[in-house]
Amino acid sequence: MWKDRKSWAADQAARDREIEKQREREKKSRERSARNAQRKIERLRRELDEAGELNDFEESFADSVTERLDRYGSAFQNPELGRPGDALSASQKRVVAAMKKKAKEAKRAAKEAEAHEEDAPPPPPARGFRPRIVE
Repeated sequence: MWKDRKSWAADQAARDREIEKQREREKKSRERSARNAQRKIERLRRELDEAGELNDFEESFADSVTERLDRYGSAFQNPELGRPGDALSASQKRVVAAMKKKAKEAKRAAKEAEAHEEDAPPPPPARGFRPRIVE
């Protein structure tokens, strides 16, 4: 089945348009992923700083990753370290997860300390399920 040159060119142009659309979608996805990662890192940094739990490593990590996300849209170069559309590598994600856990624990500790300061009475005991007895 041989196609004439015009129909082949039209088919090729349609394929090229589809490929270009896909590339544009992937580009937008990468940009969105980078923005989300950057927001998350900045939020965690702010929370840890407010709690006084931010150490030098986490501060320099947040600075360098934020800078690379701004400049390149990704915080890692080697494609073997993470998926192509991801903004952070697997090891960077582990560091962010550790920061998230630390921020959550600091928030919980602050909340408990605040509750102890107020000397609030303990909450009433929870009532369990009691079936109604119908006679």
